[in-house]
Amino acid sequence: MQNIQWKNWRVIIKVDPDKVLPGAVRKTLSSLAVDAVVIGGTQNVNRVNSQQLFDLVKSCGYRGPVVQELSSPEAVILGVDGYLLPVVLNTKKLLWLRDAHLQAIEMYGDLIPWEKVLVEGYLVCNPDSAVGQKTGAAAVTAKQAAAYVTLAERVYNLPVFYIEYSGIYGDIEVVRTISRVRRNIRLWYGGGIRSTGQVRQMLRHVDTVVIGNAIYESSPVLEELVKIRAARNAKERNLSDEVIAVQKHVCDACGYVYDPEKGEPDNGVAPGTAFENLPDTWVCPKCGVETDDFSPV
Repeated sequence: MQNIQWKNWRVIIKVDPDKVLPGAVRKTLSSLAVDAVVIGGTQNVNRVNSQQLFDLVKSCGYRGPVVQELSSPEAVILGVDGYLLPVVLNTKKLLWLRDAHLQAIEMYGDLIPWEKVLVEGYLVCNPDSAVGQKTGAAAVTAKQAAAYVTLAERVYNLPVFYIEYSGIYGDIEVVRTISRVRRNIRLWYGGGIRSTGQVRQMLRHVDTVVIGNAIYESSPVLEELVKIRAARNAKERNLSDEVIAVQKHVCDACGYVYDPEKGEPDNGVAPGTAFENLPDTWVCPKCGVETDDFSPV
C-alpha cells in the first residue's frame, strides 16, 4: 500500500461485514484514537455487505484510511484506500496458502492494483476459532511460531506477520518469542483485546494491534480510545505515547503496586514516571519479575 503510511499504524480496528455495527460505535467512530479501519471477516463476507459496511464507515465521519482485508475474490470492493491480502502460513489447506490467491489473479489479472496491496503472513494461533476451523490452522508452540516468522521474513520476504488469536487474548510468551526472533518484518497482533492496558502490553512486542470483537461487545476499550483521542488535542500520535501518567500497575506475582506519582527514587525512577516509560532493565523491587508481569489497576 504505497499510498498509505501503514508502517506508522499502532492501533487499528477491524469491522466485520457479517455483523451489525453497534450504534455506539457509529456515534464514536470518528472520535476513536485509531490509525485505520479494516473491513473484513471470516464468514458470509461478500461484495454487497462489504460495500454497505464501507459506505457506513464513511458516513460516520471517519476520515482515516479504510482498507479491505480480502477473504474471497468475489468480495472485492472499490473505493477503499488499500487491500490486505492474507496468506495463512500454518494452514493445512493449500486454498489459504496459494490456491485462492491464484484464483484471484486469474480472475482479475492486470486489473489488480498491486501498489495498493499489502500481503500479510498469517499465523492463526487459535485453531478453535472460526478462522482456525475454516483454514484448518494447526496449533503452534512458541518455538514453532519463531520458525514461522523466520519463514515469513527470510524465505517469503513478507512485509507483515500477523499473529491472530481470534477472540482470545494471546499467549504473551509466544508473542514475545516472535518479537525476539524477527528482524525487520512488521508484527501485527489481533485477538481478545478488551482494554487499553492489553493494547499497551502487546505494543511492547509488536508494531500494530488490531481490535476486533471488543467493538461488538460492552467493552470499555472504545470509551477509553475516545478519551485518549480527546486528550491528544487533535495531535495524531501513537497510542503508545498516550499514557495516563497517574495509572498504577500491580505485580501479578507478589502484589507490589507501582505508583507513577511516587516513582521509585531509591532505584533511580523519578516521581511522575509513567509505567510505560520505565527503563527496560526495571524489575519489581519486591520479587524481581519484569514489567510484562504487571497489570493496570
